[in-house]
Amino acid sequence: MKFDEILFNSKAVARYCKLERLSTDDLYELFFHCFSSYIDMMKERVKNGRELNRIISTYRHIQPFRDASPERLFGKLFTSPRMHAWFARRLCAEMDKQIINNHTDTSELWVSITFTSVIPVAKTMEEILNDTTSNKQPGSNKATGRKEGVFTETAAKAHTAG
Repeated sequence: MKFDEILFNSKAVARYCKLERLSTDDLYELFFHCFSSYIDMMKERVKNGRELNRIISTYRHIQPFRDASPERLFGKLFTSPRMHAWFARRLCAEMDKQIINNHTDTSELWVSITFTSVIPVAKTMEEILNDTTSNKQPGSNKATGRKEGVFTETAAKAHTAG
C-alpha cells in the first residue's frame, strides 16, 4: 500500500483534515514537512550514534570511564583543571581558524566549538579521569598537532595585515 492510500483511507487523517481545514495539497505539504523533519532527525541520531561508538571505542580501556555513571563522569570532566586546559587549547584553535579566515564571530565560534567532533586523545582522557600528569612537553597541542602560540601569532599578523 502506498503512503497516499494509507493517508486517504485513514479516518483519523480525514477527521484531522476536516478540523484543520486542510486540502489535499495541504495534507501532502504537511506530510512532506513532517517526513523531512523525521528523516533529518533520524540522520542526526545515526550520526550521533556513530560518534558515541567512536568515543566509547577510544576510551573503553580507561577503567574510570567504564565504571563511572554519566553524572559522575561528566562532573569530573566539568571540574577537571586538565580538561579546562585541553578545552582552552581547542578554543584557541577555533579562534585561530576564524582569524586566519579574517572573519571573527563569537556566535559562530560558539557553534563550531559546541558541535566539534574533536575529543581528547585516550591518554589525555585517562590523565583527566585518573587525575595524573604525563611528561608531555608544555605548549604542545594534541588536539591540533601544533605548538600553542606559534599559530596564533601568524594568524594575528595575517588578520591585522588584511
